[in-house]
Amino acid sequence: MSSDGEQKLLDAFDIRVEQLDYGFLKECEDDKTIERIIRILRSGEEGLYPDLLKFAEDRLAEVNPESRMLLEDQPAVHIQDLPADLLQSLEADMEAWSAKVKAEEDDLTSLEVIRGPLPPVRGSARAGSAPPRISSEEIQRLLQEAQNYLQDDDFFQASVRYQKVLECEPGHPGALQGMAKVHDHQGLNRRLSDGGGCGRSSRVVQEV
Repeated sequence: MSSDGEQKLLDAFDIRVEQLDYGFLKECEDDKTIERIIRILRSGEEGLYPDLLKFAEDRLAEVNPESRMLLEDQPAVHIQDLPADLLQSLEADMEAWSAKVKAEEDDLTSLEVIRGPLPPVRGSARAGSAPPRISSEEIQRLLQEAQNYLQDDDFFQASVRYQKVLECEPGHPGALQGMAKVHDHQGLNRRLSDGGGCGRSSRVVQEV
């Protein structure tokens, strides 16, 4: 332990001072151990040994080239630092990619001009138009009027008000149930009219 009470990296990583050595690193095959040694050398707790640090990093690259430790403390590469052949290849790839993107954009523009605007969806008065909105009080008023007309056997006026509600709220349960009652009454009337003057139909009319 150090004098200020903080644990040293040697103790934290369970590394002995004797392992900070060229001979040990040369024979070591455990990438995790080499990574811990590199951390200790980079910290400078045991002194500054740039040549030993470089040797440890090179050894880690041999044992585990994919180690994240090799990516740490590496300066960013500027474009002017790239080799000339690599820079030319990157520029050629960028030009080819830009030309491809521009060609695709031109094709899409031509397609839109030929096709023109899309027609409105069948059954809608205008593409993208929202259903009309009415207040909840107005809906309740229409439902009450429809119920009154339904009780007076005025099925046409009742259906008109139910349909107004459904135009604003297509799934309104009260309006759907009301329209079902309208259809039931209309179906009953058709059955009665189809029965002619038979006695059974006359009794049904009287009962209704």
